Amino acid sequence: MSDNTQMNAVATKVRNVRTIKPTPRQRKLAKLLIQTRVSDKATSSAQILKNAGYGKDAQNVPSKVIGTAGVQQAIRELGLTEELITTSLINDIKNKPLMRVRELALGADILGMRKQVENTNGDVFKILQITIHPPA
Repeated sequence: MSDNTQMNAVATKVRNVRTIKPTPRQRKLAKLLIQTRVSDKATSSAQILKNAGYGKDAQNVPSKVIGTAGVQQAIRELGLTEELITTSLINDIKNKPLMRVRELALGADILGMRKQVENTNGDVFKILQITIHPPA
């Protein structure tokens, strides 16, 4: 492949990348999610969606709304990123184990990196899901 062809292929890929711009309601939801989780109040995700102005249909499936690209982008814009969580985790393991587990769990919950799973006995477990990409 010639240099020109490679540059055109890269330019095409760059143009095809969609810029995610959260809506005002998605930004409000992101802010409320973080505020609620930080305040440690027992508030359901459905209630948080209601407070952000979402209707009953969205409140019935909060994970679908919270997991959207717009809401996740709004959370990242507020400074809570996957990189922050993983970098903090690595630093904590190296420097001060067991000192910040609660904070990391909180961030992971907000980012949806931790999934709640219930087994057939009704026991509930939280599983942390981290994806590691090899260096380029």
